[in-house]
Amino acid sequence: MTLKVLCTRLALAVIVPVVLVTATQYPIFRAHLDTRLECAQAPPLLIMTLLYGLSIAFGVFWVLSSHRQRVLKREALQHAREVQDLYEHAPCGYHSLDAHGRIVKMNHTELDWLGYRADEVIGKVHYRDLITPETREAFEAAFQGVVGPDKEGSAECELLTRHGEKLPVIIQATAYATQRGFVHSRAIVFDLSERKQLEETLARQAMTDPLTGLGNRRYLQDQAAMEIARAKRRGEPLSLIVIDLDHFKRINDAHGHDVGDLVLQAFAHQARELLREGDVLCRMGGEEFAVLLPATTQEQAMQVAERLRRRLETSAVKVGLDVTEDGWLSYTVSLGVTLVMPEETSLKPAIKRADQGLYAAKDAGRNQALWQTV
Repeated sequence: MTLKVLCTRLALAVIVPVVLVTATQYPIFRAHLDTRLECAQAPPLLIMTLLYGLSIAFGVFWVLSSHRQRVLKREALQHAREVQDLYEHAPCGYHSLDAHGRIVKMNHTELDWLGYRADEVIGKVHYRDLITPETREAFEAAFQGVVGPDKEGSAECELLTRHGEKLPVIIQATAYATQRGFVHSRAIVFDLSERKQLEETLARQAMTDPLTGLGNRRYLQDQAAMEIARAKRRGEPLSLIVIDLDHFKRINDAHGHDVGDLVLQAFAHQARELLREGDVLCRMGGEEFAVLLPATTQEQAMQVAERLRRRLETSAVKVGLDVTEDGWLSYTVSLGVTLVMPEETSLKPAIKRADQGLYAAKDAGRNQALWQTV
């Protein structure tokens, strides 16, 4: 209400009572004057004054009260709109389910995640149908906790969007109940995509050598466990090559660790190009590397080792004219090759054997690949 309207109503609240009182009391006042009533009776002027005052006070009170009610109503409606907007467009999802798990309410945020309209799911779809089969059991257990005595539950699940994409979320829900029993659930849903991506990134970093981009020793151990189990299951051979860069310490001492890093990176690049997609190439530490060769016999493993040795022998590393006269640096590698035996449950025995073959290659003059028998 504007100030002009409020002032108009206040003026009317003053004028209208005066007019009404005057119209009703003036004849009485004139009669008193004509008959000259005694002073013992109530003075007519005083009575009219009191009536005027009471009428004006009542009118002002009514106008102010009406104005205040309108202000409170407008503020309440605005607050309700803000709360509704917060619910619909919150950075997290909200939904409510009946006792059977059917969706009775869902905010715009979660609908947008899923790719549905409200009229497509509310009252029509069971929420469990929006959960991936792999995580549906966790959701069901949490929902039973909500409708049960605990009246609450939570679970990490994957939502299945309209387009078949998977969205990792965590759902936290409580029950809304009356004396008659369960009415519906009240759930808040958090998108875990960024957290999952961060976890995957950290896991990769924990398994990756930052200099070469190859898997590290821990990664090799994890991959070896899977490959050993697969080899046993399929009855296939599994071979291992351990590789060491010859005279690498001399390279670091003569040219510096930055040049040594270039050699390590060049080796990783060349080895990746030569090996198969399913082969597992890792940096064990320093200048030592390992290659796990699934479904590879002794003869095939030796062929791979020889190809790798020859490739590296003829592939110089570009290090710049400030390092060598022609700007290139050559290097060689020694390799030890062995089989992972079917009865072995880890890679440790095979690594030990391959190391023995590697040491024998170095003792024989380096730049060689030697087989180490079991």
